[in-house]
Amino acid sequence: MNSSIQSIRYLILTGLLSSFLCSVFAQKPGRKAELMAYYCEPCNNACDLERHDGPGACKHCGMPFVKRSVALMDSLRRGRKNQSSET
Repeated sequence: MNSSIQSIRYLILTGLLSSFLCSVFAQKPGRKAELMAYYCEPCNNACDLERHDGPGACKHCGMPFVKRSVALMDSLRRGRKNQSSET
């Protein structure tokens, strides 16, 4: 009986240890490279949210392009659309 209790303890401790080690050494998903694009320097015109492939200057206002996160600018674009539809 004593040996069966020891066997159960051994199995429990082995399971706990293996679970702990798996969680410690598990590969964490790497952060994906953020997609970037070039946008007009903010001038409060519609061209602020136009996406461009490379550096340069805006045809509408002449402001230089700035490298920014596509996700950030897309969220700003959605915010502007929501504001204009509410008014």
